[in-house]
Amino acid sequence: MVQSSTTETITIPTGRYVCAGVAGWLLPGAGHWLLGFRARAVVIGVTLLGLFWFGEKVTADHMAISKQVHPFFYPCQMGNGLSTIVAQKLWGQPRLPMSNERPDHNLPRGYHLGILFTTVSGLLNILAVLHVLDPRTWQLANAPAPDPNNG
Repeated sequence: MVQSSTTETITIPTGRYVCAGVAGWLLPGAGHWLLGFRARAVVIGVTLLGLFWFGEKVTADHMAISKQVHPFFYPCQMGNGLSTIVAQKLWGQPRLPMSNERPDHNLPRGYHLGILFTTVSGLLNILAVLHVLDPRTWQLANAPAPDPNNG
């Protein structure tokens, strides 16, 4: 059970709380959808998934997601949850030579841009998940709808 620290205390069932957080991590916008913020969920989902998959596509060889090639960016990209796991599994082992001697100058066009987009998308989704996990968001979700007849 999670309780808000604001003046009005609300009780959040632990199962729903965890489910909303995990769903928001696995699929951007899903946590907001479960809380009833449908328009916000669609905007978050379309924007972050679009940014992520555009970043994957712009690299031409789908090399933006690779735990082996760029381990510093991968944890940030994991903020996208399921998309990162799918991208890593779809494209398999890294296609870049692992050379510690000199940089590879034959990188595909858009490679760095793809890493940037997928990383930023993951970090933004972490912020969206934190918003879902904030008890004040749950308080807004449980607030009564305003009466349209009362001015």
